[in-house]
Amino acid sequence: MNAQTTQSTAKELPGTSGWPLVGHIPDISRKGLFEMIASHRETLGDIFRFRLGKKEMVVLIHPEHIKHTYLTHRDNYRKDEAYDNIRILVGDGLLTVQDEQWRHRRRTMQPAFHRDSIIAMTEEMKDATLDLLKEWEPRFKADQSVDIYSEMMHVTLDIIGRTLFNLRLNDKADRSAEAFSIALEHISERGNNLFNLPLSVPTPGNIRFRRSIELLDKLVYDIIEDRRKNDKEHHDLLEMLLKATDEHGELLTQKTIRDELVTMFLAG
Repeated sequence: MNAQTTQSTAKELPGTSGWPLVGHIPDISRKGLFEMIASHRETLGDIFRFRLGKKEMVVLIHPEHIKHTYLTHRDNYRKDEAYDNIRILVGDGLLTVQDEQWRHRRRTMQPAFHRDSIIAMTEEMKDATLDLLKEWEPRFKADQSVDIYSEMMHVTLDIIGRTLFNLRLNDKADRSAEAFSIALEHISERGNNLFNLPLSVPTPGNIRFRRSIELLDKLVYDIIEDRRKNDKEHHDLLEMLLKATDEHGELLTQKTIRDELVTMFLAG
């Protein structure tokens, strides 16, 4: 399937153009992306298109459509400009690389997600959840509210740290969760904008975003460095990445390992 065929097929899908010039950006700003998609699904079905500015977007909801795109015909779909914003955060991780580089990287990381590995993770997941509930007990007794988004981000990072990297983030989980929230919010805003200033322009949003990336980079590079200094054998994803080679037979660079760790933290 070439680009011309893809564009032609997309234009034949049901959909609405939204507002002149801006498309559905006002609807997303008012309702939120998921509510906007849900409202269109009721009238347009499980596959439809909408517009963000000049960008034509296609929504796939039915499992068979997802399977077609991400499994049986994945080579027909490119991770091009639609992934540019997320690349600012994760770099060239499994989420953003493609072709042979993606296949090689996926084979490298696959053992960490085999059935037995997933089963072994459940105890750590349970423990992290119980630890969170213990932290909540005093708040509930004091009739205090809980920021559920922040707390879920915290426990997700905690679980990722325990299960894939064999470490406890502790207080780092709070700071990294906040940094991820800032970064994701900024990336989302850039995706909805018709025009974005370069990140080098010192706008308040860009400054906050760059600081969040700096914090995440320090966290991840510290994790990598601490593990390199540790002679103990670990059977986790980080150990696999440190010993892995790329498609050319070279050990993965520090930056590549960083990108994969951030990708895993993001994937949650």
